[in-house]
Amino acid sequence: MGRLVVCHYGELLRTLGFAQTPNILHIFNFIPVLGGLLSLVAFVWFIVAGFIASRQALDLDNAKTFWTIVLGAVALIVVFAVVGLVVALIFGAGVYVGRLL
Repeated sequence: MGRLVVCHYGELLRTLGFAQTPNILHIFNFIPVLGGLLSLVAFVWFIVAGFIASRQALDLDNAKTFWTIVLGAVALIVVFAVVGLVVALIFGAGVYVGRLL
């Protein structure tokens, strides 16, 4: 097995918080051509900075960092899908009952 990784929650949050700073470029989204281009640049910059921040905070190699991010993203997608399904069922049923009345 691999070695045990010890990381303080605050350390990971601090590095990932700094990795979020390229997203400030999204304030230019209202500019027709430049906004889209800057959003793309900010997204790529954010992905690379998040990868580096996770790797440094968790002291992992590149492969383990990649799989950590992928598994975290899959877990996030599953949670959003379940919450979205529950909300859709609740409000969808309310719309259906409202139509019956």
